[in-house]
Amino acid sequence: MDFEEFLIACNEYDLINLIKENFIHIIPIPESIHKKALSLYHSYLFVGGMPRIVNDFIVNDKNVMNCDRELINSFQTSYLADMTKHISTPAESLKIIETYNSISRQLSKENPKFMYKTIRNNANKRDFSSSIDWLLAAGIVYKVNNVSAIRSPLKGFEEENMFKLYLSDTGLLTNLCRLKYSEIISEKKIYIQEV
Repeated sequence: MDFEEFLIACNEYDLINLIKENFIHIIPIPESIHKKALSLYHSYLFVGGMPRIVNDFIVNDKNVMNCDRELINSFQTSYLADMTKHISTPAESLKIIETYNSISRQLSKENPKFMYKTIRNNANKRDFSSSIDWLLAAGIVYKVNNVSAIRSPLKGFEEENMFKLYLSDTGLLTNLCRLKYSEIISEKKIYIQEV
């Protein structure tokens, strides 16, 4: 689920409509409602958009502290199991898992692009491009290309070899990065822990 779908699952229709209306008319949202929206957004970053996990969040009074983190861990484990089940060779499975597990390290660095050597020393594009392609095809990650200029059409200014990978679900990303809810709501810079 994206954030709007998360709000729908939480029965926050009035908040959705208010955000849309105020955005269209460029009107600030009242502070108390903004705090509520921000609190729900922080919850979304922590919980993610997997329907079963969102349902657990709702059933537990929309309190992230009552959410079952083991449920998110089990989804993470299932992803890893799927990576090994559908691949022809154990070596290719290992590369996919290494690429997936490197995402937290990749995002913690201020590099402008994905660095293959972060996956494994002396690694290069040739070694891991098929792993990235598999993760993209499975819908597990998004690839976001850097652009040389912010002009239309944006696609025409993409730099194919300058990209970052992001997990498709925020809950899985925060779990992979081992982020605590207190770190998400903190205004301090987050330093992602190594996996």
